[in-house]
Amino acid sequence: MSSSRCEVPPEVLKKVHPDLFQNEILCVGQREDGRGSTGIRPYSFCIDMFPDCCGSASVRFGGTCFVAAVKAYVSVAKEDTTITGSIGVTVDLPAICGADFEDIAGPHSQTSSSLATLLKDFISSESVIDLQQLCIEEGKAGWHLHVSVMCLEFDGNGLDVALAAAVTALEAARVETALKYDKRFKTWRLPTIEESKKKKVVLKARPLTCTFAAVGTGKSRSSRGGGGPGGSNQSDQWRWLADPSAAEEVCLPA
Repeated sequence: MSSSRCEVPPEVLKKVHPDLFQNEILCVGQREDGRGSTGIRPYSFCIDMFPDCCGSASVRFGGTCFVAAVKAYVSVAKEDTTITGSIGVTVDLPAICGADFEDIAGPHSQTSSSLATLLKDFISSESVIDLQQLCIEEGKAGWHLHVSVMCLEFDGNGLDVALAAAVTALEAARVETALKYDKRFKTWRLPTIEESKKKKVVLKARPLTCTFAAVGTGKSRSSRGGGGPGGSNQSDQWRWLADPSAAEEVCLPA
């Protein structure tokens, strides 16, 4: 009596059970796009796409694309306080990113705020930028740089791409240095085009991250003396994958 095993074609398994498909190819040491464990996807970037911003950039890693724009606002010190400069960050993950982002209570509901906090911690660090360069008048007024980051396409590894976009936009940013204080209206006024003088925002370091995902590839048996029957013991097998795609992130442990 013979038994036969029904093999599911890979292209069918990928559509019907994508997480199982990823697990199957990882078990044999492969990645869907042919990369090695430490390989990253092709990347590209572009700067100064938005003329109304003082700095902007877009960065793409494979199927993940983020844009970042920097707007500068005059921040005035309140009474009995002093001020230099400051940086704020917001991250937007709109529904156009993919189906997982359409539900506001879905798996990515907290991702925007978490990403914004991480990005601000990175780019506003004293080791990255000297906020004193954003000072307009010592102790009285300074530039507040607001970095707006938006995801246009998402295929995994949001942190690396979002941070790269934010840093690139900051490196491209320029702020006005020829502001004039209007005593009558008690406000800072921008100069005319002819009088305008801008300076580049200087970063002391370029913070970049490289995300690795620990992806489980199922169970395997390893021989250990004194173990269970036959001295065998089951152990989880893991692979570290650089720049994980969205499909590979599905295989991450809960």
